Amino acid sequence: MRLHIDRRTHASGPKSAGPRGPPGMLVFIALALLLVSPQARGDARQDARRDFKKGMELIAAGQYDAGIAELEAAYAIKPHPNVLYNIARAHLDAGRVVEALQHYRRYLATEPRDREVVAATIAKLEVGLAQARQPAPVPEPAAAPPVPAAASEKRLADLLARLEDAVDRVEKLEASPREEPGAARSAPQSLLEQPGSEVEAGLPAYEEMVFSASRRAQSALEAPVATTVITEEEIRLSGAQSVPELLRRVPGADVSIMGVASANVSMRGFNQRLSNKLLVLVDGRTVYEDFLGFTHWPLLPISIEDIERIEVMRGPGSTLYGANAFMGVLNIITKSAGAGSRATAHLLAGTGDSAGASLSTSGREGRVRYRASFGYQQADKWSVDFSDDRADVTPTAKDPTLGLRAMKANMVVDFVPAPAARFALSGGTAQIFSELYPSGLLRNFNYDGTESYLKADAALGALKLKTFWTHSQATSEPQYWSTGTPSIASELTSDIVDAEVQIDSDFTLVGDNRLVAGLGWRMKRARWTYLPELALEHHFSAFVQDEWRPWKPLMIVGSYRIDRHPLLDEGQPGFAHSPRGAVLLFFTPTLVLRGSVSTAFRVPTFLESYLDLRLPVAGVDGAEMRIVGNPRLKPEQIFNLELGFSAVFDRVTFELAAYRSQVHDLMQFGALIPASAPTWNPETGRHLAFSATSENDPAVFTALGAEVGVKASPFDRTDLRLNVALENVSTDAADSEECVPCSQVPFLKVFGSATARLARFLDLSADASYVGGTTWVQSETAKDDPTLPMIATYPLKGYVVVNARLAARLLDDRLALALVGTNLASMHKEHPFGNFVERRLFLSLGGAL
Repeated sequence: MRLHIDRRTHASGPKSAGPRGPPGMLVFIALALLLVSPQARGDARQDARRDFKKGMELIAAGQYDAGIAELEAAYAIKPHPNVLYNIARAHLDAGRVVEALQHYRRYLATEPRDREVVAATIAKLEVGLAQARQPAPVPEPAAAPPVPAAASEKRLADLLARLEDAVDRVEKLEASPREEPGAARSAPQSLLEQPGSEVEAGLPAYEEMVFSASRRAQSALEAPVATTVITEEEIRLSGAQSVPELLRRVPGADVSIMGVASANVSMRGFNQRLSNKLLVLVDGRTVYEDFLGFTHWPLLPISIEDIERIEVMRGPGSTLYGANAFMGVLNIITKSAGAGSRATAHLLAGTGDSAGASLSTSGREGRVRYRASFGYQQADKWSVDFSDDRADVTPTAKDPTLGLRAMKANMVVDFVPAPAARFALSGGTAQIFSELYPSGLLRNFNYDGTESYLKADAALGALKLKTFWTHSQATSEPQYWSTGTPSIASELTSDIVDAEVQIDSDFTLVGDNRLVAGLGWRMKRARWTYLPELALEHHFSAFVQDEWRPWKPLMIVGSYRIDRHPLLDEGQPGFAHSPRGAVLLFFTPTLVLRGSVSTAFRVPTFLESYLDLRLPVAGVDGAEMRIVGNPRLKPEQIFNLELGFSAVFDRVTFELAAYRSQVHDLMQFGALIPASAPTWNPETGRHLAFSATSENDPAVFTALGAEVGVKASPFDRTDLRLNVALENVSTDAADSEECVPCSQVPFLKVFGSATARLARFLDLSADASYVGGTTWVQSETAKDDPTLPMIATYPLKGYVVVNARLAARLLDDRLALALVGTNLASMHKEHPFGNFVERRLFLSLGGAL
C-alpha cells in the first residue's frame, strides 16, 4: 500500500463560543499574597497533624495541660475522633475523671469500632465517680472520729488507680492493637474499595492512609506501588470544576482536555482519544465504559463537592483490579454517609454561560446513616468548529454552542448493626448532554444519555461482598455533518453486572502476614447501532495478595490474579495472568525504599471486537469506507520495573519514582486499505473504497521515566507543591519515524501550586502546569485527493495551564465566597482535534446550611 505522508499542521483558528476572560493578573496577586502572608494556613490535615504530634509529646512528658491544649487546637483545625480519645486519656492520667468522661462520651458518639470497650470504660468511671462522691456516713457519738480530708483524697486516688487498672485490662482484650501511641483502633476495613472518610474508618489521627493500592487500609508509605492522594482540602482550595483538572497535580498523569466536557487521562504515556488505559472507580465501582473503553467524566453521578479524596495508583494494577487497570487505577472516594454537616449547598456562575449547583444532606438515626446529593452543571463550548453561514455542513444539535448540561443524583444508606458488621446500599443517576471525541476518522460527537447504577455492599468481619448493576442508554451523532449525506447517528443500551467476594486475614507465619483474596464475576452486554448484533460477555477472576513482614524494617508483597475472558485465545475463551511483587525497606518509619515488578493487561472492548461501521468518503460521491472489529485480538500487555523512594518529615514530603515499562500487542485500528475492486453495497447505495480493521501492533514499545514530587510548608501554615515528570517512549519497529506512542507522549511535564488559608478569613491558591510538545499521528484520506489514504501528522506545541482561586470564609468558616480563574495563560489546544481552551472566571458560593 502506498502511503502519502502529510506534514501539515492543523492550524485553523478558534471560533469563540463565549466571551474571553481577563489576563492572568489574578495569579500574580494570589502568589504574591501567599508568599508575603506570615499568618497563612495551608493544608488543614498537615496543620492539625503538627499540633497533634506536639500534644502527644507533651502528654508523654507529663505536661498534661499543655498537651491537651495542643490536641484541642488540632481538633479545632480538623476534627478527628481519635483526638477526642486521646484528650480523654490525658484527662484520666491527670486525675480529672469528669473531663475524661466528657471526652469519652464525645468519642463514643462517633460510633468507633471499640465502642463496646469505651462504653465499659465509661460505665466503670461513672460507678467509681459516684462512689467517690457519696458522703461519708454520720458517725455515732461514741464512734471513732471522722476520717480526715487527707484520707478521703487518698481513698479517691486509690479508687482511680484501680479503675485505670481495670480499664487497661479491658482494653487489652481488644484484638486489634493501636497502630501508634494515641491512635484509636482500626475500624472495620472498607467495603471492598469503599472505605468512607477517615473519621468513619477510625484511622490514626491525620495520617495519610490509602485503600486502593492493596484493597485494605494502610499507610501511604506501605503501598507497594507509587500512590498519590488528592485530599478534600486540596480539592476545595484548588477551585477545580472537574476530576481531570485535579489530576494535573499527579506526577506522571497525562491529561488532555478536548472540550469543556471531554478529557482523556492516562498514566505514564500512551494517551489517546477515548483513552482506555486507566481504570476509574467511584467507591470501588467501575465507571469504565466497556463498550467503548474509556471514562466519560460527565457521567459520574456525583459533584466535585461530594468527593472525600482521590487515590491514584500510578502503574500497572491488574493484579488486584483485572482488565483495564493497564497504566493505573484511580479511585474516587465520596464523603461518608452520616459524616459532615447536616446539609450543604454550592452555587456557581461564570463566563461561557457556565452555571452549577449542588445540594447534599447527611445524617444518622441510631445505627443507620445516610447521605443524598444532587447536582446540576452547564457550560458552553470553548470554541465551535464551523461558522453559522457554512452551507456544506449542518449542525445536528439544537444549540451548537452548548458543551455540557448535566443533572445528577446519588444516595447512600449504611447500616451498622455490630462493630464487625456493616451493610450499605447506594444508587445514583446522571443525565447529560455533552461533547464526545471518538477515535479514528470521527471527530466531535453529541452525546445525549443517562447512566444509572445500584450497588450493595456487606462487611461481616473479614468477609466482604460487593455487587452492582450499571445501566446506560444514549444517542450520539456527529456535531456537524456534510449537508445531504446520510446520518450515522447511533443508539446505545448497555448493562454491566458485577459481583465480588473478598476476604482479609492477618496471621503470623515466620513474621506478620496480611492476606487479601477474592473471586469475581462480570457480565457485559450492549446493543449498539454500530454492532451487527447484541454483544454479551461473561468474565471470571480470582486474586490473592500477601504482605509479609519477616522483619520490622522489611515488607515483601506478593500478588497474583487470573482472569478468564471469552475471546482471549484466538476468539475463544482464554486466560490472562497478572503477577506482581514488591519489596519495601524502611530505614525509619517515614523513610522507605521500594522496588517492584508488575504486569497488567487490557482486553478488547466491544468496539474493537465487534464494530461494523460504514462511513461515506468526504468529497467522493457514492463511495464509503468500512471499519470493522476483530474478535481474535490479543490482550495488550505491559511489564513494569519500578524503583521508588519516599520520605515524610515534619514540613516536607518527598517522593521519587523511576520506571521502565515494556508494552506489546497494543490494539489499534489499522491504516485505510483501498478496496481491491469496487464493491456495491445496496443497503447504503455506495461503493466500498477503503477498509480498516482493529489489529495488534507488532511493535514492542519501551517507556523510560522518572517522577519527582515535593510538598513543603516552608512558612507556618503555607503549602507548596512541585511535581516533575520525564518520559521517553521508543520502539523496536524498523520504521521508528511513524511510532505513534513515541511522538504522542510529552517528554516533560511540570506542576506547581501554592495554597494558604489566611488566619482571619481568606483562602488563596494558585497552580500552574507545563506540558511539553507532541506530534499526533492519524490515518485518513488525503485532503487534496480523497481517494488516496495517508498518514497525517499534527504537531502540537507545549502549553501552560494556570488556575487561581481567591475565597472569603464567612460565618465562622460555614460559608465561602470564591472567585476562580481557569486557563489564565494563553489560549491553547491540548489535542489537535480538540477545542481551543479559553480563559474563564467563576464566582461560587457554598457552605453548610
